[in-house]
Amino acid sequence: MRSALNASLSPLTAATMTLLLVRDGSFANATAVQDGHPAMTLIKRMWGSSVSPSEESPYTAYRLDSSEGFEGAILFEYGSSPPPGRAFMSALANLVALAVERASLSESNAEVRAQTRTEELKTALLSSVSHDFRTPLTAISASASSLIDFREQFDAAAAARLLRRIVDECERLNRYTANLLEMSRLEAGQSLARRQTLEIMETLTAIIQRVRPRAGNRHIERHLGDGHLLVSVDAAMFELVLINLLDNAILYSEVGTRITVEACRNENWCTISIADEGWGIPEADLERVFTRFYRVPRSEPSPRGSGLGLAIARGFVEALGGRIGAQSPGPSGRGTVITISLPLAEETPPP
Repeated sequence: MRSALNASLSPLTAATMTLLLVRDGSFANATAVQDGHPAMTLIKRMWGSSVSPSEESPYTAYRLDSSEGFEGAILFEYGSSPPPGRAFMSALANLVALAVERASLSESNAEVRAQTRTEELKTALLSSVSHDFRTPLTAISASASSLIDFREQFDAAAAARLLRRIVDECERLNRYTANLLEMSRLEAGQSLARRQTLEIMETLTAIIQRVRPRAGNRHIERHLGDGHLLVSVDAAMFELVLINLLDNAILYSEVGTRITVEACRNENWCTISIADEGWGIPEADLERVFTRFYRVPRSEPSPRGSGLGLAIARGFVEALGGRIGAQSPGPSGRGTVITISLPLAEETPPP
């Protein structure tokens, strides 16, 4: 604000301007100086409408008063140029005081909005944690209790189903925990701390194999090409991002539909896309789905999830200088396509 005011007022006043404000401590710091400088002497006397230590002084100071009270002072140094009339300078000081007040109100409003947003995120986080952690824990507890209390009444197949449910819910709980931890790492700026070079085709093949048991009767197709694509990423977070995207494609599509995973080179970029044939995303929500805890409102019951997967994906990809976006419907006329573009890493030459 100081530089903008100085640039605006200097041509009008033919003077160098110094803005001293109560709210940022610059007024108190200036009035604490005890070097006998005439400008500082002038500022210490800043309780009239305007004062000057002598007729020959090149300094003139004006109070800045607003509806909120005393805001500080504005000091003009004229050098050899004659100062403008006092009425003009007083009116100018009033305008500066108004600008200072508006800037102060704007900052206060921004702080209130930030605080409100923080409280909303805390509420959403508590709601997400309480629901998304309680649900798998309840399922684990119920299955384990059934095996303990009624094990003699279960045949081998029924017992195996309960054990499989316990394992699945433990994996789900682990994914929720990982999402929360990685979201914290992203916000702390730690997403680039553990980078290593990965080969995309191998990584995607391994991740698809890990996710395939959760796909049920959905068919996962791969179009990975024959190219050798390298990216420099945090391996654990990159895998988590891809698993989140595949899990979303599974959760938001019906049994019997197709999920397509593609990867290719696009000049100096590696482009990865994951397309499903599910319910899709309304156009108005294509950007909002990347916001933490946001979930598209639906009339039918929504699949369980934390609302963090796409937010983590965006934070991770953008931290690497990449791009991520959503398209709906996809090429099939339905569903959603999530596309990630990451800078290609240079291949390390053999020793």
